Amino acid sequence: MPFYFTQKGYRSQIAKTSGLEMKLRELKKGIQSSFEDGGSIHDNANYETLIHEIEIVTKRFTDEQRILSQARVVEYPVHIEKVCLGAEVLFTLDGERKKIQIVAYGESDPVLGKILYEAPLAKALIGHEAGEKITAQIGDKSREIEIEAIGPIAQP
Repeated sequence: MPFYFTQKGYRSQIAKTSGLEMKLRELKKGIQSSFEDGGSIHDNANYETLIHEIEIVTKRFTDEQRILSQARVVEYPVHIEKVCLGAEVLFTLDGERKKIQIVAYGESDPVLGKILYEAPLAKALIGHEAGEKITAQIGDKSREIEIEAIGPIAQP
C-alpha cells in the first residue's frame, strides 16, 4: 500500500527517519560507556535501559523506513469535482458546520483542520460531491454528513 506525500511532506519524512537513525547510532555508542560505568550486563541498570530504548527506536526507525520505501510523491489537484486528497471540504456533521483539508502524510494537524486522507472522516468524504448527504460510520457512531462545498487546497 503506498503512502502519499507532497514534496514538502516527503522531505519532512526523510528528515524524521534520518533523525531516528542518528539517535539509534548514539544509543548504540552508549552501550560501551555503560559497561565502563556499570560493570557486568547482569547488574547494570544503565545498560538495560539503553537496550530497551534501542529496541523502541529501532522499531520506530524500521516503521519510518517502511513508509519511505512505499512513499509516492503527489501534487494536490488544481480542479476538484469530488472530494479527494488535496481537497478542502465545507460540510455539516450532525448539524455542526465544519471545514477541513484532506492532506497527505507529514502534513496532518487536526487542530488546524488538516486531516490525513486515511482518517475515518476523510475516508467517509472521499469520492463524494458537493450537495451530497451521506451517513458514515465514524468511530462507534453513525454520523450524518452533508457536503456543502469542495475545492482545492490553496497552494502557498
